[in-house]
Amino acid sequence: MRDGTVLRADAWLPDSGKPVPAILSRTPYDRTLGLTPVAALDPERAVAAGFAMVCQDVRGQHGSEGAFTPFESEGPDGHDSVEWVAARDWCNGRVAMAGRSYAAATQWRAALEQPEHLAAIFPVVVGCDPYDGWLYSGGAFELGFNLFWVHLMADPKSRSSLDESYSHLPLVNPPLLEESPAGDVYREWLAHPAYDDHWRRLSPRGRHDRVQVPVFNVGGWFDIFLGGTIENYGSIPGSRLLIGPWAHGSAFGPYPDHAFKEFGEDSKIDLAELQLAFFGQHLSGREAMDEAPVRLFVMGENRWRDEPAWPLARAEVERWYLQPDGRLTREASGPGNEPDEFDYDPRDPAPTIG
Repeated sequence: MRDGTVLRADAWLPDSGKPVPAILSRTPYDRTLGLTPVAALDPERAVAAGFAMVCQDVRGQHGSEGAFTPFESEGPDGHDSVEWVAARDWCNGRVAMAGRSYAAATQWRAALEQPEHLAAIFPVVVGCDPYDGWLYSGGAFELGFNLFWVHLMADPKSRSSLDESYSHLPLVNPPLLEESPAGDVYREWLAHPAYDDHWRRLSPRGRHDRVQVPVFNVGGWFDIFLGGTIENYGSIPGSRLLIGPWAHGSAFGPYPDHAFKEFGEDSKIDLAELQLAFFGQHLSGREAMDEAPVRLFVMGENRWRDEPAWPLARAEVERWYLQPDGRLTREASGPGNEPDEFDYDPRDPAPTIG
């Protein structure tokens, strides 16, 4: 990197010996665990389609040097990594980025830096902003997610004290992180409970106009980051959007074999095929994709449907009200139908179930 830090990567190359376009994925979850669950694209399929595939450990994680602070260095490191790949003698100077979740966030941060040789990105199940809808939700600290995630990145093999930490007060000293270097990262998140400059400089929000490459966004109806995925799509003119019947973790299954069994065979989709077609168009000048810009899995009908845009122009907004007996009605609460109330006691919190 520009500061001399060494980040390590594995590269899969076609054996033609000719320079080819490259697909880069940057992950905090250990590049050696197997590329498909980590980076979202099978390297054998990428190589067979005429691409080089590169998977890199981000700064401070696993094989890479430096200290890991989530989101912090992904912009400059992403820029430098794209340019490093582009300069290899096996690359023709055209680079795309792929990956899910955090490996999708690294794509947005790199794209904001406008590396010269970045040609396209394909972010899967990721939010728009690290504060709003990720580490905080409506201003509330996402304790269930944050403790799990910071521990996953710091010590993924240990699960022993998660339950104890969820119920521990004060929040700044959970037993799980007493001796973990990740504790400083977690406390930094708590130290910024409002949307301040600390978060703004790490976010694409308000800066999407800096992204000058084609974007294919993928989300899931049950994914925790769906709102941010849709916001990213709507902020980039001409971008594409796919939303399937997936939760965050279930979007990590091997395609095309993965689907919610309740929805049957029609819920499957070959995400690798879509990525390779998208990258082929924008890195290799291959035939443009003929699908509509938006593809949705329609819940209830349990089928895929193509649309020209989202939100749908023909959609009608209706206001519905939750009643004390659990019903949804179009009538607001009135006489004899007063809203329910409940007391919240932070000393006896409701545990997360998601």
